[in-house]
Amino acid sequence: MILTSEYLVELYQMNYARSWKVALIVFALVHPGCRKDHLADPYLSSAAKTDFIVAGERDDGITYTDINPDWEKHGFGLYNDSVNIDLNNDNITDASFHYITVLSGSEYDQQTSVNCYNGAEISVTPKNEGDTINTLSGWSTPGALLCFTKIDFVSSDTTYTGQWNGVQDQYIGIRVIQNGRRLYGWIRLSVLVPPAIVYVQQIIVKDFACRKN
Repeated sequence: MILTSEYLVELYQMNYARSWKVALIVFALVHPGCRKDHLADPYLSSAAKTDFIVAGERDDGITYTDINPDWEKHGFGLYNDSVNIDLNNDNITDASFHYITVLSGSEYDQQTSVNCYNGAEISVTPKNEGDTINTLSGWSTPGALLCFTKIDFVSSDTTYTGQWNGVQDQYIGIRVIQNGRRLYGWIRLSVLVPPAIVYVQQIIVKDFACRKN
């Protein structure tokens, strides 16, 4: 076979065209704009925007409930007083706050706590207004201690346990399952402790909200 100049030119052009096809295929495989899963990203991003709530948020996409008057408890001799929270207004209790005081000899114990029900979870760390509550917020179930106060009348010592010691007007994160979808929400409350109120711990639950399904 004689390799003429015309044949060599044709062979070069064929290899050049083939190399461009290979380059285009590789580009299509690695570039995110050309992958099918990337085509779904706008939808996924839109859906992901509902998988959070901002503490204090009350816009049109939010189910908001004002507890009027505020649920407030403080005093001696109260045992297991509680208030139920139906976060998404489906007539199912999602959480409840409890207030307990116990006088034993020279020691006076007071405790506020929150319990969850029906698959609900809480993120108990106090959050400021405007903080984002989402899957990374740190969740627990079935409940958590808010604040425990122990007063010794003999030594006059007062000890505190819990993240809500003296916290005012901040938020707990809460999430529930409705129709197979997780809804994120918040609950606003305060936990005052002695000496703000002499010898008495006080809990005030003010309002709550969650994203609509």
